[in-house]
Amino acid sequence: MKPQGRHALNGLVSDHRAMHPHVLRVNSAQRPEIWPRRLDCWLLAPIGPAVSGSRAPGGRVADQISLELALPSLAEGCVAITKHFGGALAEAAAVCLHEEKHQSPVTIVLNGKYPGTLLLTWPPVTDQMVRGNADPQYATELGAYGIAILVVKYAGGFAVIQRSVKGTGFDYWLGAAFDAPPFQSKARLEVSGIRSGDDDTVRARVRTKEKQTKQSDDTQLSALVVVVEFGKPRVDVAER
Repeated sequence: MKPQGRHALNGLVSDHRAMHPHVLRVNSAQRPEIWPRRLDCWLLAPIGPAVSGSRAPGGRVADQISLELALPSLAEGCVAITKHFGGALAEAAAVCLHEEKHQSPVTIVLNGKYPGTLLLTWPPVTDQMVRGNADPQYATELGAYGIAILVVKYAGGFAVIQRSVKGTGFDYWLGAAFDAPPFQSKARLEVSGIRSGDDDTVRARVRTKEKQTKQSDDTQLSALVVVVEFGKPRVDVAER
């Protein structure tokens, strides 16, 4: 017999948290609208963090948000990110933060469309991880992808559903988080990483990437530009 009622849901959530230890905090009483309502969805999707304010998939954030996430949660994968690739993104981001002298946990400032903070944790960075991410440009690119994917999922209600192709001006197609197949494109995502840069550098990169996404405006979908700067660290999100 299937469990019924609030007590059954609480039990399932507890079991799910045990299976997903990378999530640090959840406030189900103030669960935002982007989280699934059906009981079976709770069994399939990682439990998200506490988020202030109310928002729908792709909707604007009314208040400052506060996220608590762990990089290894990327290794759970999603529609277009395998567990192995998600793990590689997490390792690259951890190496970038480590080499910028940050220690886990670190508070990342969120600017732009999703203002607030992200408290991010990661396991110890090993020599093997550093050697595997010795190319700083490549590591910064992968690390930025990882953090951007977490931000647009838990702050914006989006999930990466497909890699884009060269010449479109963006990196990934986004759908609504926790949607079931067939997946429908809701927005475009362009990501850029900066290992260390000042405010002017970050803002200039955002403007450049916004202009770049115009190549695919015929899709008539909004474009999210996410610039991850590892020095401060900070994440700037713009929508056009």
